[in-house]
Amino acid sequence: MQKKDFKRPILCANGIPCPHCHAVIDPERKHFAAYFTKGGTSCPYCAKDVDWWKMAFEEVEMWPPDWTAFALLGTKRTIARLPLAPGASTDVDLHALGIPAEAEVLNAEFLTLVDDLDQPSTWPAVMAGQVLRFDPFPRKFAFYGTDFGKKTLPCEVQLTVTWLAPGPDQLPLHYLADAGKAFAAGRYAGVIVPANIAVESSLAPALLAWIRTFCPKEAAESFLSDGATYSHQLKVLTRLASGALGIPEVPSRIRNILDKLRAYRNDMVHKGVLDHPKRPPPSKKDAAEFLVAAVFGYRYAQFFEAEIDKRWRPMAQPE
Repeated sequence: MQKKDFKRPILCANGIPCPHCHAVIDPERKHFAAYFTKGGTSCPYCAKDVDWWKMAFEEVEMWPPDWTAFALLGTKRTIARLPLAPGASTDVDLHALGIPAEAEVLNAEFLTLVDDLDQPSTWPAVMAGQVLRFDPFPRKFAFYGTDFGKKTLPCEVQLTVTWLAPGPDQLPLHYLADAGKAFAAGRYAGVIVPANIAVESSLAPALLAWIRTFCPKEAAESFLSDGATYSHQLKVLTRLASGALGIPEVPSRIRNILDKLRAYRNDMVHKGVLDHPKRPPPSKKDAAEFLVAAVFGYRYAQFFEAEIDKRWRPMAQPE
């Protein structure tokens, strides 16, 4: 590909393209909150209404998995241009490119850019020392300019790194990232367990915050762990709590998919195989539904807990 000049790394949001203007919409919390309260959101660029669920699911299900697996997670993309000469090396330091040391690197793409498409060019080879580990992704490595024993032109390597910033919800986000990695690799059954954990680990603390307004912490934790387990939390307790708070409950479409995901998770964890006649190994469409519903479930837990903070948390019973 021919070069176009830019000197410094570019940071951009990863997201979902608007079906009207095609601008990429950053999957911020406000879009999910709008979907839960109004059934949709609007594009911040063209201002047209969009069905946030339909748009997200179709994008993830339609395109190659490695293109869309992380689009809903709030990931960032850093794009840098690095000069590379034949027979020479160029060092890469992700921290120097502005990627935080604690960030989880999810994907890296290399594109060779040249001035003259008709002439042979240098090809980048990755040098990563004696051990190459992908998790965690190496923060420092190098490109070596291979010339295959021919006279070649220097090039630029366009490096695009997709990464997830650390934050207060690091545990569920880590599991959503794991589910995204499995989806990107085409290991669709591998989406099940981390996607389920991401929702369960988000929903339980949110419900605990609500229950704490009625009873002490120890009693509330015992109720969730011994009585109202995840199935009851998803299908019953969230409805009671949302009614008490005066907010919309989990949309039935998403709840049904999350309950199906929970059943798949139980098959995998308790039996180790997916041999139930109603729950065969998931297809790409099934896995896309699980991944997208898990992100919506995680965002609903945030939406729910924000309402708790505004209205009820000051009423929490002492520990």
